[in-house]
Amino acid sequence: MLRPVLLAAALSVALSGAVNADSFSSGGPMPPAMDVDTAAVLAGKAWSTGTGPISIPANQQLDVTLTNPSGSGCTALLTLRRFSNASGSDLSFTTYSNPAPITAVTRTPGNRMLGAPANTGMTLGFATRVNGSMGGTAGVSSPIVAKEEQNITVPMAVPPGGTLGVSIMGLSGLLSSAVTVAVSFAGFCA
Repeated sequence: MLRPVLLAAALSVALSGAVNADSFSSGGPMPPAMDVDTAAVLAGKAWSTGTGPISIPANQQLDVTLTNPSGSGCTALLTLRRFSNASGSDLSFTTYSNPAPITAVTRTPGNRMLGAPANTGMTLGFATRVNGSMGGTAGVSSPIVAKEEQNITVPMAVPPGGTLGVSIMGLSGLLSSAVTVAVSFAGFCA
């Protein structure tokens, strides 16, 4: 059996995906087990954010960063990364750990519990640019198939003070023609 991870003062979640109903002090009945993401939503610790549709001009790339500030008090556990490709061309993305945060356009992740305050302090930043590395350490690269949406559900952690970077470009480098893409993230504070 794996050790529990504390998501909120009143909620213990086992890494196996089960919630200990006895430790949930909402006063109401709760199912005996639920997945970790649902438990985080109920605890007001889950969030989501995205770029919305972005047009990337020919001969450019889209760079996106998700920054978890050092004072956030939580590790951001990403449970979903979604890449939508509306173009007729296959694209690719590459992840980077700890690139410089992008500040050209920024968004604050929204809490997935309606009415709950934003609680992460994280920032999503994005910009198109001509070329070059985002900086940081390059990680996973993968294709994004034309006219499809790719969902990545393997958990990824961004510790306090860390930044996740994603760069989207053509399969062999810069784009030969303009394309429209969208990038979304969902996760929770652990």
